[in-house]
Amino acid sequence: MGFRHTETVRFGHVDGAGIVFHPRYCEWVNNTIEAWFSDGIGYSFTDLHLRDGHAIPLLESHYAFRKASRLGDVLTFTLTVTEMKRATFDVRIVCTGPEGDERMSADIRMVHVRLEPMKSADIPDWLRAKMEAFRAAPRD
Repeated sequence: MGFRHTETVRFGHVDGAGIVFHPRYCEWVNNTIEAWFSDGIGYSFTDLHLRDGHAIPLLESHYAFRKASRLGDVLTFTLTVTEMKRATFDVRIVCTGPEGDERMSADIRMVHVRLEPMKSADIPDWLRAKMEAFRAAPRD
């Protein structure tokens, strides 16, 4: 089961050719992860960072762009968890257009850390369980 988040392509998101400027996808991927934490898991970045002193910085990312998106398109970003380890987790985010056509995909690895002393830390069991609810179905 994946988490879904939508973004509308606005004038400030497009380049001179009228298509989404590719760095905007990086912002939308981050927005999707933040929305997943707050709306899907029930643990806002405010609580994660400011109240609890933790963070989930990016370790690795790979983007593949399939089709251009244009001004006015409503894009759907679907996030699934693909791997969970002690302190790291991987997610795959697929962006589709209004007709369900794939526009972009991103494979992201993040690490759970304590802000002081900025070191990796085990993902708490309660958080791991909530994240696992968004695990991708195994591939054959």
